[in-house]
Amino acid sequence: MLHPRLIRLRVINSGRRIIRANDFDKNEALWITVHGAVIIAPDLLATAGDVVCQLRAHPHDHSQIGLLPESLKRREWADLQLVVDGENYKKVSVRARCDLTRDPLIFTQELEKMNRVTQVSQVVALSTVVLLPVLGGLGAHFYPAGREYGLRHSLPGIALLVATYGMFLTFLAAAGVILFQGARNLSRRFRWKRYVR
Repeated sequence: MLHPRLIRLRVINSGRRIIRANDFDKNEALWITVHGAVIIAPDLLATAGDVVCQLRAHPHDHSQIGLLPESLKRREWADLQLVVDGENYKKVSVRARCDLTRDPLIFTQELEKMNRVTQVSQVVALSTVVLLPVLGGLGAHFYPAGREYGLRHSLPGIALLVATYGMFLTFLAAAGVILFQGARNLSRRFRWKRYVR
């Protein structure tokens, strides 16, 4: 070897579903590519728990090595060591072509549930935005300036105040849910596109 290099890397399942060997098409795996070099000696150093993985040589490209896990749960990992040779070494990349439609995806189901919650929250928030001016108008009509005593001490006035405050709190809660679910949805979609391709 004229330009040897030792590379160690850890492959982690950072998604929310289990990656199984049958998720991959025939002759497919998690392909690790060493750009600008060829792989001389790949080795599987360690795995998390009872994880079982196989190393698979690429039939045509010696700069790639395949990692095929029998089952890789969330946050489980596999450590690899690669002895490579290449003067123009640049970087290491990982790609995978998985069949993600054979089993129901927990991630997809959670996204659908989150979307339904967001839609309900949007309807609630819109309703409160419409009703709050109505309640304010009723209060101004029946209890104009100088008659606040009736608003706070008569039964209809108290009911109107309770309804207004309750509607306002409902609006704040719905708006909070929309913001939270939107941020969570965006974060998970980003992770999904990043780690499962």
